[in-house]
Amino acid sequence: MPSFHTFRESKNLGRPVVAIAAGLLAGASVFAQSAPPQTPATSPKEPLGLSVFLNLVDRYYPKLNGVRVERDLADAKEQEKRGAFDPVFSTGTDWIGFNSSSTRGKRSNTQMTETVVEILDRSGIKLSGGQRFGFGSVKSPFSSTGDLGELFLSAKVPLIRDLGINPKSVAERQARFGQSLADQVVREFRFLTFNDAGSAYWQWVGAGVKLKIAQDLLKVAEQRLIFITTQFEEGVRPKIDVAEARAEVFRRKGSLEKSERDLQKAELKLSLYLWNEEGKPLGIPQRTALSELPEQGTALADEAIQKGIDLALQNRPELSAITVSREIVDLDLSLARNERKPALDFAFGPGYDFGNDGIGSTYKLGLFYSIPLRQNTADGKIAQAQAKLRKLQLELDQVTLAVQTEVRDAASEYNQTYLRVLAAQEELTAARELERGELDRFEEGIGTLFLVNQRERARAEAETKLVDTRVELEIARLGFLATTAQLNP
Repeated sequence: MPSFHTFRESKNLGRPVVAIAAGLLAGASVFAQSAPPQTPATSPKEPLGLSVFLNLVDRYYPKLNGVRVERDLADAKEQEKRGAFDPVFSTGTDWIGFNSSSTRGKRSNTQMTETVVEILDRSGIKLSGGQRFGFGSVKSPFSSTGDLGELFLSAKVPLIRDLGINPKSVAERQARFGQSLADQVVREFRFLTFNDAGSAYWQWVGAGVKLKIAQDLLKVAEQRLIFITTQFEEGVRPKIDVAEARAEVFRRKGSLEKSERDLQKAELKLSLYLWNEEGKPLGIPQRTALSELPEQGTALADEAIQKGIDLALQNRPELSAITVSREIVDLDLSLARNERKPALDFAFGPGYDFGNDGIGSTYKLGLFYSIPLRQNTADGKIAQAQAKLRKLQLELDQVTLAVQTEVRDAASEYNQTYLRVLAAQEELTAARELERGELDRFEEGIGTLFLVNQRERARAEAETKLVDTRVELEIARLGFLATTAQLNP
């Protein structure tokens, strides 16, 4: 009895066989028409590796870039608070007509002009310098100057309250912490995006591998149908074998259609993450961009898991965000304690009066003291800040435990999936042995076509199961890298 493999080399197929082959080719053309339309030339053509894909996501994915706007807002907020320490230039002139107390009933006139530049230092010291003119019958609180006016400098120095820490300097420092807080928000969303995008990537790769398995399985069934039909015409095989072979072809065509649809869904999902620098979608990647599944590595050892926990505790954005929030509240607490202090300010202003009627050196000294008689405002702010710190500490404890648990869970997921991959490989090896043995029995005339088809389907199912498990392994690896804050392109 001629074997199936020997028949594949034959060139004389006969007229019925040619008719069947033509029908199968027609079916293949239907499959080609059912494939999704090719995307524009901008879509990826060359094999698309995970690192290249994640780099595209990192640079152009709109949602991720939208979250990065939070950092721009934080930068703008910091710039706004920094503006409190910008130098200020001002100038003004007063013309005053008044009834002088020294010559009652007689109008007196005066003109006062002052030009000054003021600078507020972050330490709380306020500096100013400028020039003033006072002409005519000067009215208190103004004073006369020489013809060329008076040049002056002045400084107001807080000695207790607001020295080193004051509302404006605290607002600026908190705005800077706001920048760090925005960075953590971006980092957290970035890890989540990479994890989701990477999962979509491996599902796409796996769908492509499973489609090839289904195509190869159908090809074998189509070739066997030709072989069985020829043997039937030669009187070697019964007619029921032709029916069985034909039914198997259509059964596998249905499976191929499902695999095609699964790949189309995976392509559409992947295309959601593919954008260009102009903010336009790249579209569905072409089939030539499909990559291969990598060889699985080894299981995670206890040392690797502990290292992952340590890295997560150091670098997870949720924990960093809580630390930054505590710094912000610490500033609120320091500012509230500052408000409980008495205010003691020292003012000093040397100057020089020029021109006719000028007196030369001038000066101004002052000491100002105030203390609130009740401390409800400051004490209330202190209590609020302390309560926030207690809440943040509780949150930090809870998130720390959650992070450790997530890392252990991700490691467990990876290791158990790895064991499933090994089991799936053994299952596939056994399925191939059974397939080979059943095919040998069939070629020897002992076995049946029904069992051959079953063994082939079982082998293909084992291959598909192994692909699915390897995809799950890669997704689990992404999950471990994300939970340990190591997932980067």
